[in-house]
Amino acid sequence: MASFFRGPVLQKLSAVLKQLLLYAIVLTAVAFCWYNREHLARIRELSLLATASILLVYLAVFALNARMATLLLHNRGHQAGLAEMLVMNSYASILGYATFFRAGYYSGKAWFYHKYYGLAFSVSIGLMGLLSLQVIGSNAVFGVMLGAWAMLVDGLPVPSVYWIIVAGAVALCLFVVLSLKGVLRSGMVPQRILKWLENVHTVVMATEWKELLAIGGLSLGSLVLQVVALGILFSGFGFQLPLVFLLFIAVLSTLSLVIALTPSNVGVRELVIWMLLAKEGGSAGEIVSVMLVDRLFQFIVVLVVSLIGYKGLQQKLQ
Repeated sequence: MASFFRGPVLQKLSAVLKQLLLYAIVLTAVAFCWYNREHLARIRELSLLATASILLVYLAVFALNARMATLLLHNRGHQAGLAEMLVMNSYASILGYATFFRAGYYSGKAWFYHKYYGLAFSVSIGLMGLLSLQVIGSNAVFGVMLGAWAMLVDGLPVPSVYWIIVAGAVALCLFVVLSLKGVLRSGMVPQRILKWLENVHTVVMATEWKELLAIGGLSLGSLVLQVVALGILFSGFGFQLPLVFLLFIAVLSTLSLVIALTPSNVGVRELVIWMLLAKEGGSAGEIVSVMLVDRLFQFIVVLVVSLIGYKGLQQKLQ
């Protein structure tokens, strides 16, 4: 009897909970659209071509993020398809929407790697840590150079929140490097973090430089795509922002999504958009509409990919 409850009953309960979670996500999306219908109605100001272009570009951003993971898995003997990784990332992103510090995203991805590819949890956690730190490092370096160029060469104002996030990313990278080098091991770092760093260190030692450079290149490539999407969106609403401002938003969005203090970094990206569009003379109503439409486009991509790949992924996981 005990084995019965540990087996079929729990499997059935798990399947029911997954279905309920999927329905809850869809209902949440519907409620979001209904509550903000006045602002979201302004999406009609965008042409059909602009709307399709933004959705396709955001899909390409998700595809590049998925490619980073498949690159690491391929080089470790696992045949990870881009489509299945895209679906896994979409599911994990949905979990990240509901948790602080993106805990749901990272734990979800680690579970997928363990369940789907048979990786040990320590290796899964190490892979997630390597990907995150590589994205943080490449964007932090680019962010410092971008902010310095904007201030010293172009004489443009840089939002304070931008420097706070970039400085936090640089500090995090320094902390990880010093910890791995043993400088901060003398009782200064909690044991749980040290254990995580050991997992990351093990994966890093088994990773070639060309893999790290490829991941960094893909991460910067996603910045370019985000700039394209933001440029189309803002132009459709009548805002012509300088390229450097679009890069500010893209860099900050990437860093705050990896180092998420709020669920799915809600509020951080919007704060920068608000500050920059306000400088361009945008009214409060116009700026809120732009921010909500931008979020809606991202969520549509995640939700559609998740729904399309739901059954296929469930079958393979079973």
